[in-house]
Amino acid sequence: MTAERSAPLILTMGDPAGCGPQITAAAWKMLRDDPAHAFAVAGPVDLYSELCDTRAISRLSEVGLQFSTSLPVLDT
Repeated sequence: MTAERSAPLILTMGDPAGCGPQITAAAWKMLRDDPAHAFAVAGPVDLYSELCDTRAISRLSEVGLQFSTSLPVLDT
């Protein structure tokens, strides 16, 4: 049996004044060492750069390359 590779999870930030960005940054910090849990967030990269190391991406194929060192952000 072979495992199918699925596309990375893309999260939306929710309310920028709410707790979503902080929860997303905390989740990345906890999961960044496990490529099986790679995800990206859609939102303003400036908001997330205040919370953790970030990298603006433009394609989903970049998520796996960036996830271990920075939170991949689809900049809106």
